[in-house]
Amino acid sequence: GVVPAMVPMASMVSPADFIPIAERTGQIRPITDWVLAQSLAAIRPYAGRGFSVAVNFSALDFQQPDVVQRVQAALADALVAPRQLVIELTESAVADDPAATAARMHDLKALGIAISLDDFGTGYSSLSYLSQFPIDTLKIDASFVRDTPDNANANAIAAAVAALAGALNMSTVAEGVETRAQADFLKTLHVDQCQGYLFSRPLAPGDFDDFVIAPSHHFVKEYQ
Repeated sequence: GVVPAMVPMASMVSPADFIPIAERTGQIRPITDWVLAQSLAAIRPYAGRGFSVAVNFSALDFQQPDVVQRVQAALADALVAPRQLVIELTESAVADDPAATAARMHDLKALGIAISLDDFGTGYSSLSYLSQFPIDTLKIDASFVRDTPDNANANAIAAAVAALAGALNMSTVAEGVETRAQADFLKTLHVDQCQGYLFSRPLAPGDFDDFVIAPSHHFVKEYQ
């Protein structure tokens, strides 16, 4: 008889690994469209409750000339208000063709969608981005948060990003917050939001419902 080949069990694959492959093979577009549709479907039940969902767009995908139309169509199909969507871009996504990128951002903002710059300071850093593009939120990368509050250099970088965002009327989100000490320090910098394992691991939609009703940590509401 024929012995069937063993199929390995599925395991977690980092976006840092599969996104470049998806871009090279031309699969990034359907992946982004699927993620956007799934994310909007998940946020729809929370209409009117002040929740939004952030969706990452890769550099290659955001450079497509029809990206605004695709986002608009996805919102219409999901019956979700644009204010419930945040589009997250990395610095690499805005580095190429700044004029076209700025135009797409303005078109998305005109629809009521917020724009977030992820991993600020880790790649193609340029302060000119912050004046050229209509960015709503700067995200302080986890690599800067990790060593706070015990490392003076990390503290200075986090404080500088928070101060810069405040001066430009942008909000701030600190990524990778894992300890209460980090959260308390970031709160002294007037960082608007923290995200990380201190508050929760990733949750399925049903589990998120339970978390919203009764957060597993009594101090979560202090940082919402």
